[in-house]
Amino acid sequence: MASELGISVRTLHYYRTIDQSPWIDGRHYKRRTPADKSPWIWNAELTLKAWEVAKGGAA
Repeated sequence: MASELGISVRTLHYYRTIDQSPWIDGRHYKRRTPADKSPWIWNAELTLKAWEVAKGGAA
């Protein structure tokens, strides 16, 4: 997902965890399983739209 957004993985994780995150857990991303080490599953379409809005662009 980071490459689709044009940002680093570290930046993606940062924006995912902040209070003003453009992404909502359960809507834009979720874990494959409840385990802490489980990979994230992203809804690419919703995530890209939310990122454009957060950057100040029109979605």
